[in-house]
Amino acid sequence: MSKQRLTLVLVAVVLLGAAFLLVKKPAFAPGGPAELTRERALELMRPEVDGCVAEGEPERYRSCEIEIVLEGERAVVTVTHDGFFDDSVKASRVEGVLVWWKGVWSRASVYTTQQCWPGRGHQDFSEELCV
Repeated sequence: MSKQRLTLVLVAVVLLGAAFLLVKKPAFAPGGPAELTRERALELMRPEVDGCVAEGEPERYRSCEIEIVLEGERAVVTVTHDGFFDDSVKASRVEGVLVWWKGVWSRASVYTTQQCWPGRGHQDFSEELCV
């Protein structure tokens, strides 16, 4: 193969490779949402949520669960504290919507509901106060 023909083949291979890279989407798109950690989610849920210890905290609550559901550039974070050491409120649930905006996770909305102990009001999670 002549030197000129070899050069043309190499140029063609390089151009085809470059074209492939331009068309193929990368596995991680730069500027896409960063991982939303449990710690970052809890930080964004403050002041409504002051921590979430799975096994509970003495004299505060018996257990806590956090659920993070990612939906592209949106995340729904639900924090449920259960077994409050309170005579009327049994549990609270804070649900927040976080969005990936301008390179950071930001808080879009947060609302709180509560569940009452039996005989102290509603048994489902509601914004209605317990008695």
